[in-house]
Amino acid sequence: MHCSDKQSQLDLNLDIILEWSAEYALQPTAKKKLVQLSPSNRFAEIDEALQKVNEWKELRVAGDPIPALEFEELHQEIKLLGIQDAIITLEGFWRILLASQTINAFLLFIEKRRERSP
Repeated sequence: MHCSDKQSQLDLNLDIILEWSAEYALQPTAKKKLVQLSPSNRFAEIDEALQKVNEWKELRVAGDPIPALEFEELHQEIKLLGIQDAIITLEGFWRILLASQTINAFLLFIEKRRERSP
């Protein structure tokens, strides 16, 4: 649900801000989602999201190295995984492997963080 009118969004240059934000996205899906963002009046969801952002900020301030979550999109490879006798290219296999290693490193980071501060 939107909490502002179109004129307010224009006055605040929301479209420009979203375009600038999208320039930082590394993959097309993220860019698409960024430019589609809109104001919300769901304050519980906003509060939860701000708490998550604050947790990330605290990690950076504390100097905890956060694993990079950069990997290529795997839409085609994921489709092929569900098809019997489908052939995934070597390049596609490597993309899946790198994504898996990235996620595993991130999960290990989260687990270690939980152990230190439950």
